[in-house]
Amino acid sequence: MPLLLVLQGLLYFGCLLCGTVAQNSTVVMTVSSADQPCLPADGWDEYGSTSMYLLVQEAQTHEQAELTCLTKGGHLAMANDQDEFNLLMGFANDHFSSDIWMGTKKDEDAGEYKHCNNGSDPFLSWCCGEPNDSGACVRIKRGYGYADISCPSEYPFICECTWMIQESSFCYTPPTTTAPPTTTPPPTTTTPTPPQAVAGPFALGLIEVEDVDADWQEFLTWRSGESLPPGYDKNESPRTDGEWIDVQTTVHIKRVDWLSEKHANLSMTVEYNIAWIDERLSGAVSEGWMPLPPSLLWSPALRFGNKVRRAASITKPRVGSSGVAEEVNLSLKMWLHNSGFIVYQMTKVLKVRCNVDLHAYPFDDQECPVKLHAYNGVRFTLLSSAQSKRPPVTSDAGNVVSQFQLVGATLESTYSTFFRNNTDLVCPYFREACTYDVEHCLLSSLLNCSACGDCAKHVGTCGYDVDICGDPGPTINTYNTLTIRLKLSRRLWFYAFRTFVPTLMVTLLHKQNKQTSKLVFLSSPAINTYTTLTIRLKLSRRIWFYAFRTFVPTLMVVVLSWMAPWMGFETAAVIGRVSLGVSALLTIVMGADLKQPMEFESWEKQLAQPKVVIPRARFCRPSYLLEYLPPQPRPRTVRFRLPASGPGPPPPAGRPSPRPARLSRKLDRAARVLIPGLFLVFCVAFWLYYFL
Repeated sequence: MPLLLVLQGLLYFGCLLCGTVAQNSTVVMTVSSADQPCLPADGWDEYGSTSMYLLVQEAQTHEQAELTCLTKGGHLAMANDQDEFNLLMGFANDHFSSDIWMGTKKDEDAGEYKHCNNGSDPFLSWCCGEPNDSGACVRIKRGYGYADISCPSEYPFICECTWMIQESSFCYTPPTTTAPPTTTPPPTTTTPTPPQAVAGPFALGLIEVEDVDADWQEFLTWRSGESLPPGYDKNESPRTDGEWIDVQTTVHIKRVDWLSEKHANLSMTVEYNIAWIDERLSGAVSEGWMPLPPSLLWSPALRFGNKVRRAASITKPRVGSSGVAEEVNLSLKMWLHNSGFIVYQMTKVLKVRCNVDLHAYPFDDQECPVKLHAYNGVRFTLLSSAQSKRPPVTSDAGNVVSQFQLVGATLESTYSTFFRNNTDLVCPYFREACTYDVEHCLLSSLLNCSACGDCAKHVGTCGYDVDICGDPGPTINTYNTLTIRLKLSRRLWFYAFRTFVPTLMVTLLHKQNKQTSKLVFLSSPAINTYTTLTIRLKLSRRIWFYAFRTFVPTLMVVVLSWMAPWMGFETAAVIGRVSLGVSALLTIVMGADLKQPMEFESWEKQLAQPKVVIPRARFCRPSYLLEYLPPQPRPRTVRFRLPASGPGPPPPAGRPSPRPARLSRKLDRAARVLIPGLFLVFCVAFWLYYFL
């Protein structure tokens, strides 16, 4: 038994270690998507209701708060009924330290309070003594209710999502500008930043894509394609001089999932960050960065290699302004800088075919390559981790949820050709190999350790080679290949607690119990396996049911059998004794019938079978034994013959005289006391043994 407890403890500890530790991926470049209102990433949440809310702690005027909500796809929150009012009151009491604005304002012309979104009549729950004409705007007094106040006051607020970005509402009217009568100087033109002034620092990791704060109207114009320069064609390459189109490239391995030994498939999520210069778009954006749909501009022609069996996009459902649900592709993102510098981000969920080698199992290492081909004169440009703060390959080591640990990654860029027999042009020109020691990152979210800080974007110990072969130049027969090689090593503790320890337990239990026991421990679901749900019921016999259904009827039969010693020895009495003994014996032998459920029979059926019911009822009456008692002698006349003068006839010879029945009567008297006494002793011993 102690051995079983120890093995159970080891198995429980192994199950704890086998749980995957999810960790949020860190995106290299974070921007707020202006074309996607009410995103949870911006702070929107349902808070258990049917609407989306955004809690803003920054104090603003009522008009500024409404403008902020409009630009984020909503309006100031307002109550339409008592339930929504209670919800907003809960927000004010639990999440804010002061009063908050409400999406309600007084219409000075009509003298009535109206909602900000459509000017309808709101649900008002005023505090005591309110409104007191202290202002046209409405706030929530924490713990009390509505109160009016002047609109220039500043308070935090709550936005309620409408899934559309608006320019104005009842509570906010955009300012109108009129041209001054005098001649104004011409508007100043901004000189675009030189592309190399952005591309160089970006490649070195000195600048990032900043949070976008572009004008909404300008974004709408860009999204429709109206702001594209005249003559711009996205199907034409940015370079027409026949030289390489260099694209700065970095790779971030966001997740590594299970490796199937049966199908040799590895699931992983990879993020490619590609940047290039398109001088045709220099100065197209007024200033800073502008997020754009990836399909609007030219992008490199990319294709995954043959070992990538599937490349899936990351999508998310969204309800548009028209109320129709649609899938939003989050895998492709693009940003355009004022200098004409473009950043393109591509995130794919890949299923890769690996060359699984199990000769050294369970001490095996596996390698899985992922190739990305670029065509039409595009060349991947990479800087080593020693040259740039933006390493060419990083990994989220805390997101390796597999039976293997990630011990290394190699990024290689190669010149390739369509002619397989021409090996002169197939050579790598950049290679960086990195080794990892990040097994502690599996529990980084649970352990508060200083060494876990580099788990989300781990670089490792790297070595690189450049200019391995000469530049063949872009031709119609050449293309560029970017290869990621993941080096995986099996986790021995995972193998031990998932395979070795369960197998050892099965062997020990089989030897200890000396019985056949099949305990199947599954490493992964298969077509020939299934699960079983077992219910074991523990039953206890009802004593009263047994007593009244079995014991009492049997007791009655036994007691009735005691009548035999009280009968005589006449012919009728002997027949009664035999009938009583046989009936008692047959009743006890056939006592199993008493344990079966009694079948219900209607009165009509019983009356239709009187020959069966009546004799059975007749047999159950103890009075039937009276029939076998010796009958009373009938009176008869005895005639005597006077003796004659001579001697009478002698008695018949050979006829024995009647034997006295003293011994039989003594046995009857002893049985009347001995048999009930023995039966009483048996009953007492039986019930004491049963209960004790």
